Amino acid sequence: MLIIPDHLQHDIDQVADILKAAGCRECYIHTFSSIQLAAGVDIRTLQARTGHAQASTLVNTYSHTIKTAAEAASDVLDDMLTPKKKEDTA
Repeated sequence: MLIIPDHLQHDIDQVADILKAAGCRECYIHTFSSIQLAAGVDIRTLQARTGHAQASTLVNTYSHTIKTAAEAASDVLDDMLTPKKKEDTA
C-alpha cells in the first residue's frame, strides 16, 4: 500500500485511475518510486511506502534512479566545496 500525503491524494488518485484503466498498475508504482528516489527518499522509507518485502528489489529495479540521485548528491557537495568566483558588479 502506497502512503501518500493527503494534499496530493486527489491528483495521485486521478493518475492511478488512468494508469489502472490502461492496465498499467506497475507503471503507477514505477513512476511513484522513480520520483521518490530522484527526490532523495531513502530506500528503506520507499520500501515501507510501496510495500516491497525486500529493499534489494527496489535497488535492483531502480538503480538507474539511485545513480542519478547519487550524482546529484555529488553535485551538492561539489557546490559546497568549490569556491565561488565573485562576479564583477561593474
